[in-house]
Amino acid sequence: MDEDVESGTKPGVGSVALLVGRILIAGLFVQVAFNDLSRLYLSDENYDIDPNDGHNVVWPKVTELALAVPLVLGWRTKQASRLLAFTLALEAVSVWQFWSVPNLEIQLHSREHFAVNTAVAGGLLLLQNVGGGRFTVEELMKKAE
Repeated sequence: MDEDVESGTKPGVGSVALLVGRILIAGLFVQVAFNDLSRLYLSDENYDIDPNDGHNVVWPKVTELALAVPLVLGWRTKQASRLLAFTLALEAVSVWQFWSVPNLEIQLHSREHFAVNTAVAGGLLLLQNVGGGRFTVEELMKKAE
């Protein structure tokens, strides 16, 4: 079998890795959105929701959940990756402002979220440049033409 000249691997191995990576990243968004949105809107527990808690900010979860669908399907992967990276970076600087939190415990927790958001945004920017690989809706559409 021919090898991919750049990576030295058999064709398709990189595409499988991209598929698995897309599924894992999308799984992160689905899990976070499901947990937080169901806690906020579907829970029978009657408790006060702290508006200052970053976990209770809804817009990033809804946006990330919506953009996870094209990401996992491999439809407009580059655009979805770019928008997800932008959303994560915007969430990091607007929701997880660890530098302005006086409480050390909350500051450390916010800093962890900030770091995760920026790291995943960086991975998504890499995915934007590489593309979704062979196993995408985009590739199926090209073959159908």
